[in-house]
Amino acid sequence: ANLYNETFNYDSKCDVVWSYPILCSADTQFIGHLLCLDANSIEDARALLCTEPTLQRWKIDGNDVPMYRWRHIKDSAFTQDDGRTGVPHVILNMDIEDTETALKIRGETNTSHYEYWISTLKVTQAGPLYSLTQNKKDPESIPVGELYVVNAEDRDEVIQLAENDPFAQRGLFGNMRVFGMNNLDVTGKFRTFEDGNIFDVDPIREVMESEGYPTDDRQTPWLAR
Repeated sequence: ANLYNETFNYDSKCDVVWSYPILCSADTQFIGHLLCLDANSIEDARALLCTEPTLQRWKIDGNDVPMYRWRHIKDSAFTQDDGRTGVPHVILNMDIEDTETALKIRGETNTSHYEYWISTLKVTQAGPLYSLTQNKKDPESIPVGELYVVNAEDRDEVIQLAENDPFAQRGLFGNMRVFGMNNLDVTGKFRTFEDGNIFDVDPIREVMESEGYPTDDRQTPWLAR
């Protein structure tokens, strides 16, 4: 969803905030996808997943896709990387199954965890993952993992960043994964400028047209030029 201009659809029950294809360790092929959805309800989010073209092509039921509530940390001190340098990667860490121990580690290490990631100057987006409930204030909705989007020189640097996280050092995570990420803007809002002018040929629009995506829908009028 885009909340800043006419592209926001006020009638939508579920909007895609971002969509990141994730890559294998060699960055040679897609192995999955991360979607961030802003939905009125869990049912609305599931309804969108059930009609998502890629899942349909792979014959995956949208109801079977793992889904969590993500608390995006918007503190500017935390996300100091503007995302324009380095190589984008996703760090996806899931907590150990012992909930009592996990919550204890989080409580004791939360401050040092955030201080560490602030000090890296590598974070573009980050926040904890919570178990999914209809109401985010439900006490049953507890942190179960962490999702970070970082820029780094290479995969080895990202692994080192993840392993040095105080949460990881204390044994919070039962599963830690690092993925390369393909970050393609299809909104037209962040296209490259050359000498102050947009290129005469719009490569994003051409790719979208070749793949059968609409380029003249009413919510993205700048793509219809």
